[in-house]
Amino acid sequence: MIDRDDGDLVAIQTIRRMEPPLADHADVMYLLMRLNLESEGACFAALKDGDTDLLILAARLKADAVSRESVAAMLRDAMGLSRRLDEVTAG
Repeated sequence: MIDRDDGDLVAIQTIRRMEPPLADHADVMYLLMRLNLESEGACFAALKDGDTDLLILAARLKADAVSRESVAAMLRDAMGLSRRLDEVTAG
């Protein structure tokens, strides 16, 4: 999607909807923060969409940095981080 405020290209994947109380999701939020330390070009974050709290995977490119190569790298980083989450939560 394109961020309407600054024109950045943003990729977002919803990881989980968080039902109240948010403290019930502390373990998964902690895991995502630890995975952020391993990441490059993408990260986990929290997003409020209306009344819904979401945990998301996000990657962002500044509008003036968008090219075929930079978009491919952004998506590669995001998919790698998504796969890493799958690895640590399997089993």
